[in-house]
Amino acid sequence: FFLMLRRPPRSTQSRSSAASDVYKRQGINAEYMGKGFHLRAVQWICFSPDGSKLLSFGQDDDNSLAIYDWAQQRLITTAKVDQAKVTGACWKSETEFVSVGLNHIKFWTVSGSNVKGQRGKVSDKLQPILCCTQAFGNKVCVTGAADGSLTVWQGNSAGKSIKGHNGQVVGIYAGKEYLYTGGGDNGSVIVWSC
Repeated sequence: FFLMLRRPPRSTQSRSSAASDVYKRQGINAEYMGKGFHLRAVQWICFSPDGSKLLSFGQDDDNSLAIYDWAQQRLITTAKVDQAKVTGACWKSETEFVSVGLNHIKFWTVSGSNVKGQRGKVSDKLQPILCCTQAFGNKVCVTGAADGSLTVWQGNSAGKSIKGHNGQVVGIYAGKEYLYTGGGDNGSVIVWSC
């Protein structure tokens, strides 16, 4: 099983185009999933924890998001995200997820066909956030930034930040006992105890 996203020629810019055709492929046969919401390209996708929803972010002027019901093959909802590029997302539950980017972190709630985002609260200037994960039993969100810092978020408020890498944090993953981060000037992976 794999997911295939088809991108149209660069001259195609309308939402009715094939800019974001989504297919589910099993074996040789491709099964159509969705068509035409995203402009230009799909830049980020992730599945909800139980795999029932597919969250995607486009490359339109607002980096809009779309949530699809994977089993029913239908679009559930859409929303504008931010004019700066989306660089990552992670689900907390079937109804909550986080999006991060060059100029934002938003905490989203899904209720039926509605989705609402709330900006994260920071005390200092927000660094470009490149990645995120849910950690410590989904109790907190941890983000990695362009300056090498890791930040633990309590709700939608920035908590403690620590220097994680000498250079960008480009990847982050939470296991049951450890937090793994990748990046830095030397491309290192650091394992953190939870």
